[in-house]
Amino acid sequence: MCFSAEASFIGGATLTAIGTASVVKANRSVYTFFAAIPLLFGLQQIAEGFLWLALARPDWWLMKELSTRIFLFFANFLWPIWVPHSIVKLEDNPHKKRLVKVLTAVGAGVALFYFFTILMAPVDPKIVGNHIKYGFKTLSPLRISIFVLYVAATVPPFFIAGNKHVQRFGAIMLVSLLVSLVFFLQFVTSVWCFFAALISVYIYWIVQQQKQQHV
Repeated sequence: MCFSAEASFIGGATLTAIGTASVVKANRSVYTFFAAIPLLFGLQQIAEGFLWLALARPDWWLMKELSTRIFLFFANFLWPIWVPHSIVKLEDNPHKKRLVKVLTAVGAGVALFYFFTILMAPVDPKIVGNHIKYGFKTLSPLRISIFVLYVAATVPPFFIAGNKHVQRFGAIMLVSLLVSLVFFLQFVTSVWCFFAALISVYIYWIVQQQKQQHV
């Protein structure tokens, strides 16, 4: 995760196992996309683990490039689409579903912006203290506005959901974002993903509770 290669690999492996169990527990229900979030976070953290190793070895430049792009694919491209879409799939209320679909479209726009930014602007990740700073050599003047839209696509959908446990999950995610912005502003990409990855373990419990209610 954002503290060391060992933490990334251990956390990633744990989340991958929990996420796989969550997907199996969801059993191709409307909760499948939501249940896959810990699994995807696990893969993302494993990618950052390889980046930690590559940053310590200048000759591992190819590994550095690949692991950076994979991590940022999850962080900046996948999540603003996957998160709202997962809520669309599990929501029954047509009005709430319509609203989250709008946020999914916003997330898709944000994802495309980040995709082309990463494609066109070189990224220079560095270890600063105990964190990885993903530094874009070319920064868009729209970056603050785009980040606000990113947050709008990835946090409010949890509050819109009718499931109270999903709403609580969203509240915890919001607190973790605020902590990341206040105390780790330079490393928010890595640190918030770290917090979100830990919090995603709660998803297994949510899916398990939901399945028990329908037994």
